[in-house]
Amino acid sequence: MLDTLANQGWAVIDSADLPERTSALLRERIWRWVPPVTFGGAPDIARAVSTGDGRIRWRVDTLDVDEPLRAVASEFDEYLYSHPDAIDFLLPTDSVLICDNERALHGRTWFSDPKRLVLRVRLVV
Repeated sequence: MLDTLANQGWAVIDSADLPERTSALLRERIWRWVPPVTFGGAPDIARAVSTGDGRIRWRVDTLDVDEPLRAVASEFDEYLYSHPDAIDFLLPTDSVLICDNERALHGRTWFSDPKRLVLRVRLVV
């Protein structure tokens, strides 16, 4: 399954039914992630969730924040999963999905079928 949400940056955060304090914290440069080993694994610099240019950086499973921010993260994550523009779909066997990280907020659920393969490729243009 893949969850997608059209990426609209601050517009998504501003229109969210979230407490004002949560929205404000999402804009602050206090969020850190530890990228997967595939991408180097070195801790990231502190960033805002939305930079205001239409992009959202969000990956809840690699967040490196303290407990108060984890509560904010949970709240925002629940909002994203329940957003009216979010869709779930099953990727058929022998399919390929190409996603532009600059245009779509996306994720996938865990799978345990050893015959399935997810290959992550990072292209820098």
